[in-house]
Amino acid sequence: MDFIDNAVDTAKLKTSVFIENLTKGHVNGDTLYSIAKRYGTTVDNLKSLNPKVAPSSLQIGYKLVVTLLKATYLTVVKGDTVSTLGKKYGSTII
Repeated sequence: MDFIDNAVDTAKLKTSVFIENLTKGHVNGDTLYSIAKRYGTTVDNLKSLNPKVAPSSLQIGYKLVVTLLKATYLTVVKGDTVSTLGKKYGSTII
């Protein structure tokens, strides 16, 4: 994320390319912040999952990785408890 609290980011705000890309992001409505909020993650997480994406120049058609989690499904059978399933699958009760 860019802030104007340092010389590098302040210099970016003086370039037409940066301003144009920033404007496109706001017009299109998607920023890393809005995407992170939508998917229940953080901007820092999105940045780490998408190191080649420039946060200030999101483009329509970019494919972002928003999570690395895969869902695992199981069928509960007689005798299963939350505790035993948690132990079996390395999870905890929340």
